[in-house]
Amino acid sequence: MLINTNTTLPEVLECIHAELDKAANNAAHPFRFVVLSTIDQNIPVSRYVVLRKVLSGSTIQIFTDSRSDKISQLEKNNHVNLLFFNSEQGLQVSLSGTVAIEGDQSEQYWADVKNRRSYNSILAPGTRIDNPAEAHQWSDPLISEFFAVVTVKPVQIDVLQLNGDHHLRTRFLRGADNWTGSWLAP
Repeated sequence: MLINTNTTLPEVLECIHAELDKAANNAAHPFRFVVLSTIDQNIPVSRYVVLRKVLSGSTIQIFTDSRSDKISQLEKNNHVNLLFFNSEQGLQVSLSGTVAIEGDQSEQYWADVKNRRSYNSILAPGTRIDNPAEAHQWSDPLISEFFAVVTVKPVQIDVLQLNGDHHLRTRFLRGADNWTGSWLAP
């Protein structure tokens, strides 16, 4: 358990920042795979994505194929939710925010991408196919044309520490230059 009744609100936020940083740098961390929820014609759509980088203020970056449905959804509505869960620690973090899709700046990250084929399929993600083998064709050479960086700037972070019948819950709201937190009934 990472948070207890003696943990202060600033310590809770510091703990969440530390866990996100660990996840961005450790492929085995439970927060590494995160549920990203977008809106498509007023219907929520959720999928797992990989946390790639954490910037200041809990700003999150993920990578995707620019032809994916999530990009068109984000272009229409840039509000998202990221849901993290660590079952070993009983910790759930829900991060709501707005996104920016990095176009020109994505090139600086391309050099660090290990599985470039993920962003180089000849067919766009979601294209209907007759045979699974059709999906496994890649451009040659592997280029960054469809590589996109999605940056999520959080405006609210909800934290739930599960602890039997003594759960703890907090909410942090982003102000102009800081976070304001409060305890909530779980």
